[in-house]
Amino acid sequence: MVTLDLPHTDEAYTLFQQGGLAAAELAAFLKTELPEMIEALDPNVAARVKAADDMPA
Repeated sequence: MVTLDLPHTDEAYTLFQQGGLAAAELAAFLKTELPEMIEALDPNVAARVKAADDMPA
């Protein structure tokens, strides 16, 4: 086994926990193209979309 130092993996893991890039893209798409559908989202999906809104750019 080899020990590696992988910089920025903590930030990548945090992004993954917040839904990853797909959640941010979905949030942006829904806001601009289908804002009326946000209220109809499954509660789990809605939570991920909300978390994506809170992600720094």
